[in-house]
Amino acid sequence: MSTSHPKTFQVYSASAGAGKTFSLVREYLKICLRSETSSEFTRILAITFTLKAAGEMKRRVLEALNAFRQPTVPSKFRGLYDAVADDLEIDDATLSRRSHEVLKSILHDYTGLSISTIDKFTYRLVRTFSHDLGLASNFDVELDDAEMYRQSIDLLLDDSGRHAELTKLLHRYVDRKMDEGKYWKPEGEMLKMAAHLGDENSAEILDKLESWTLPQFIEVRGKLESQLAAYKAKMHGLGEEGMKLIAGIPAAYFNYGAVPSYFKKALQNDLSAFMAGKRIRDFHEKGVYTKAKPAPEAAAAIEPINDALTDLIGRCIAFEDEEVVHALILEKVLANYDGMAVLHEIAAKLNDYKEANNLESLKTFNKLIYESLINLPTPYIYERIGEKYRHYFIDEFQDTSSLQWLNLTPLVHNAVASGGSTMIVGDAKQSIYRWRGGEAEQFLGLIESARNPDELGGDVAYALKHVSLEHNWRSATEIINFNNDFFGRLAEVLGEDQHQQLYREVAQKAMGQEGGMVSIEFLETERKNDLFHAGCLQKTLVRVRECLDAGYHPGDIAILVRNNVYGEKVARVLTQEGINVVSVDSLKLQNSSAVRAIIAFIRLKLNPADLEARMELVDMLHQSGVYSMTAEELHAGLLAASDVRGDAWQKWTADHEIAEALAAKDAAGLFEWGENAARALRLIDGRKPDPFIQFFLDELYAFGQRKSHNIVDFLTWWYEKGHNQSITVPNSREAVQVMSIHKSKGLEFPVVIFPFANFEAKRKGGDTRWVRLDEDQFEGLPVALMGMNSELAARAETTHPSYTATYERFDRETVFDNINLLYVVLTRPVDRLYIISEQNNSKTGPSMDKGKINDYLLCYLEEKGLRPEGDERLILGSETPAPSQEEDEGASARSIDTFVSNAWRGRVQLSRDTDGIKDQLSDRPRMWGNTIHNLLAEVERASDLPQVLRRAVVSGKLPKSSVSEIREVLEKVVNHPELSDSFTAEKVYNERDWVGDDRVHRPDRITSKNGVWTVLDYKTGDELSSHKKQIRRYADLLGVGQTVRSVLVYINDDVRIVEVRSAPSGGEQLTLL
Repeated sequence: MSTSHPKTFQVYSASAGAGKTFSLVREYLKICLRSETSSEFTRILAITFTLKAAGEMKRRVLEALNAFRQPTVPSKFRGLYDAVADDLEIDDATLSRRSHEVLKSILHDYTGLSISTIDKFTYRLVRTFSHDLGLASNFDVELDDAEMYRQSIDLLLDDSGRHAELTKLLHRYVDRKMDEGKYWKPEGEMLKMAAHLGDENSAEILDKLESWTLPQFIEVRGKLESQLAAYKAKMHGLGEEGMKLIAGIPAAYFNYGAVPSYFKKALQNDLSAFMAGKRIRDFHEKGVYTKAKPAPEAAAAIEPINDALTDLIGRCIAFEDEEVVHALILEKVLANYDGMAVLHEIAAKLNDYKEANNLESLKTFNKLIYESLINLPTPYIYERIGEKYRHYFIDEFQDTSSLQWLNLTPLVHNAVASGGSTMIVGDAKQSIYRWRGGEAEQFLGLIESARNPDELGGDVAYALKHVSLEHNWRSATEIINFNNDFFGRLAEVLGEDQHQQLYREVAQKAMGQEGGMVSIEFLETERKNDLFHAGCLQKTLVRVRECLDAGYHPGDIAILVRNNVYGEKVARVLTQEGINVVSVDSLKLQNSSAVRAIIAFIRLKLNPADLEARMELVDMLHQSGVYSMTAEELHAGLLAASDVRGDAWQKWTADHEIAEALAAKDAAGLFEWGENAARALRLIDGRKPDPFIQFFLDELYAFGQRKSHNIVDFLTWWYEKGHNQSITVPNSREAVQVMSIHKSKGLEFPVVIFPFANFEAKRKGGDTRWVRLDEDQFEGLPVALMGMNSELAARAETTHPSYTATYERFDRETVFDNINLLYVVLTRPVDRLYIISEQNNSKTGPSMDKGKINDYLLCYLEEKGLRPEGDERLILGSETPAPSQEEDEGASARSIDTFVSNAWRGRVQLSRDTDGIKDQLSDRPRMWGNTIHNLLAEVERASDLPQVLRRAVVSGKLPKSSVSEIREVLEKVVNHPELSDSFTAEKVYNERDWVGDDRVHRPDRITSKNGVWTVLDYKTGDELSSHKKQIRRYADLLGVGQTVRSVLVYINDDVRIVEVRSAPSGGEQLTLL
């Protein structure tokens, strides 16, 4: 048996369909099963980037362990079983026994199975080091950054009108946006600008402006505008001088009228247009001022001014070469200058908002950790976390940001150097999340380091090994061959050596089924977008029907689009043709007529005269099918809704049996508002459950728990954001899937249709990037948010190299990211791939340099002699029927046939006597005990107590009059010196169900700190011998093979601690449910 465990740092390149998850689970299980120690899984940290991926990996690990321990391993897991057994060099009996023990250990300590998202791990670090980071120990995490930005913008706009400088800034900002043709509401544009605050790539840049003040922004802007005005005045003066010099001379006397045209451009106030072309420069350099054989009258007119004209043009060219470029850069700086100042003010309000509400954004955690913990010794960090991981698995590494990796690096390196291991898995070709911090280049850098180990240096105590998974187990042979050849050809359009090398090595070996089909067609549209879009939609419909006729289920077909705008168009066309569709847009709450009817009903409860809500209610009840209305009845209902006096409306609501519900007393809680409305409108009683209504009611409940119980606050949230929430539905074989390419990453489909395949790989303009500036040239301004422009970048290479370098990096990354996007979409299919693109019949024809996806396809096919003419269709492979598919033998979902909802008012009577609660707490031991237990059940750490008490008061569980009395008692508990370890523990289980001796037990509190487990039970009243017997039983069940501290906490007028001794037990163990 193999017993050596080299210190390895493995970097896996896993192309699409290469069996990445198989490899991850295989390596994970090898660590778990390589010895008789069944708890090795607690020393492993596996990090993914989505909850879905984390859940999937947990499921795969548990299913594999369960399969391995069976007498006969199921065929589905046989390949994995054999691979693990061969790697570990152990026999079947040993592997089965170890699998059983490891699975049992995981079920007994499920929280020790550390497979989580990187955000969860980061949050854990921040929680542990909250004091070191300068955070309040009881801070809340806000996952919705946009909501924080909205609140901060609202605070900023509230200040408008009270502060003159701020008001003027906001007016300038709005005016500029309106001049650019942007939407007139400032909040939308300000929200886009605020997104920079959560952008890791912007963080370092924004730090340089943190100390600036609004008066400083205003002062510097004035100086920059003066600079620009001086340049424009000088250009205008040169133009006037030139026009005066050539006054009276016909333009035709100059070659192509170039000289007059040049001077006229100087008068137009457009710096970018003032460029001396070849003819002007020839005039200055060679003295060529007329045609080769000038007419006598032309020579006679120009000769007297020739020297002066040559000198003036020389001064114009010098001005252009030396000063115009700087002026153009100034224009770019000033274009977004007010936006930068507004961003600075939003940032200040954001800090105020977070401080006032004790909130932190998840996106800021990586920066906080890096700045505060980077110099701490690694052992100290491990000690504070409470566990020392020896093995790390990092999935989708190409999506890891720089800061995320910097924060993980010391932990990873320490683990590997001390005998552990690290496995990093990724595919730089599937890096499509640069906009949220993902940086494929650092993954490529690791691969390069593995290939050149000498560059690591002599102090590195481990081997960096690169493993490339070269097989494709997903797609059919024809699809793999096409992608190998096509993307290998695209390597040359990439501007970075690393990127080129990546795509030169793109080829995979086919391991899936033989055959397959690639269909490519180019539409003749005369370069008109509207015609191309219409043609794509029609062709998409034809290809969907073609697949259905071939025997594919609708759910086998995925239509992948660049953005949701195209997705909505596709979904609409298919739906109109009677084809079921599941898309992002179709799953939004706002597209449910039932939900919109509920919203309209609630609005009418608040304002019965709301005519818009009346008409919405009528229309949505008709669309939902609750009320069968003819066209005449619908028209009559809408007329009644528009009746200002309300008589007709009152009659309509009475006829439809909703008048009484509209007039009824308002509901007490948000959930009741929604449920009452749904019941009154007969949307749920006895009907088949509507997932949209169920999800909407869940959102009502969650909003009340998280934010506010006020229905007006909920409606505000609904119209700002809530209407765009999407429900989650299980996969269906009866609906075509329409989704964005980004959403499809990691998925596979029997059939993929890719319409609108003509997007730009190179951006033409409109994108902005942060550029570092020479402060001496820009009045002390260190950075600016500037628009990217290829012509300006070429002209600025000498005078403003930072702008040129920023543009060149932007250009390289943009092309790379868009080719990656293309790679993702073309590697999703199993059987069939359909590409619907656009012909290029321009005079110059298609070119790889043009940077459009259709040009890439056309050039590639032309080189192969396969380019189709006109609307012809190219088919590679054959249109074979859909392969037979076995029914899924896994767990099937049970559907609920009815949605039951009953009004509880009138059946249940609530006690509203709050004045006597304090007396009840004092006089009735049971009430007192329940209150104490309920509050302590919500306290994990001592710092949680204030927030727990606040929530209890807000929810009505605790009257304000009793707060100080209860607080005094509970503070004695959480701050008791003998309980300090329990209330600062890493693992806390309050009121959790545990299984042992065939019974369910629920201790009040179980904690773990530094490897020591503690069981607490709270008691009020007298001490009884049964209390000790009960907690001793808990300790005996929990402490198999270890000593457990068991403590009784008696809470009366004072707090008394009784520690109960318990010997180690070898019996059955408690298992957390």
